[in-house]
Amino acid sequence: MIEPAGNTTAFEYEAIKGLIPTHITTKGELDALELENIARDTSWMQTIKTDKILNTDFICRLYKRMFCDVWK
Repeated sequence: MIEPAGNTTAFEYEAIKGLIPTHITTKGELDALELENIARDTSWMQTIKTDKILNTDFICRLYKRMFCDVWK
């Protein structure tokens, strides 16, 4: 697991509405989970064989891949 700088700030319900994992209770835990997903998809991006990535469709697809395990 990737460990970001510690942040033990607890969330209020509204801030985590739409969060998929139920075990996340602090900003530090959320940051770590998001970093893991981003790192996974950074590797995926390196396999793409095109330079046509600066468009709305690709950016939406990438964003969805990076956060689909974290946010609804």
